[in-house]
Amino acid sequence: MRDIEEQRQVELKMLREEKEQLQTLILKQTAIIGQLEQQLLKVSSNNTVLQRQQQELLDTVNNLIHTISESSARGESVLQVIIFSLTCATVISVRQTRHTLFKVFYLFFVKKHTHT
Repeated sequence: MRDIEEQRQVELKMLREEKEQLQTLILKQTAIIGQLEQQLLKVSSNNTVLQRQQQELLDTVNNLIHTISESSARGESVLQVIIFSLTCATVISVRQTRHTLFKVFYLFFVKKHTHT
């Protein structure tokens, strides 16, 4: 009788250890699943941004093609239209960069000094 009880105790101890190991495994898998969900959200967000940028590029190319077609009909050279378009794009880029720099300056210098 004593041997049977000891055997049950050993089996019970093994089952408890196995239960703890399984709980640890579940916790690790849950953490991994959480990390994968975060990565999926990040990738989805990046994909949305990329799709928007691709659409903007497609719109820009279509606008340029349309402008070149109209300009060709008026007798202007394609080179003139491309140079004009690149000049406009450069001006827009410079304005955006300048706006960003002013915003950074304002946030880091003006706001910082008004709150201290």
